[in-house]
Amino acid sequence: MTPGEVTELVALVSNSGGTAAVNVQLLNAIPAYLELVEFVPSRGTVTTSGGAPAIDIGTVAPGEVVT
Repeated sequence: MTPGEVTELVALVSNSGGTAAVNVQLLNAIPAYLELVEFVPSRGTVTTSGGAPAIDIGTVAPGEVVT
């Protein structure tokens, strides 16, 4: 990676269980050498604290995948 280069990180949350997962939250620490420019989840509310995004996804149904 070189300075100024754009990098895309993809995170997946899935539920392989037989019941819904409730109050799901994804916490993702971004390395200090990366600058968070945009964070676009397929669902949920995004907050950041110190550059680390946190996504409150809510309920994830059995077999569902959230990006």
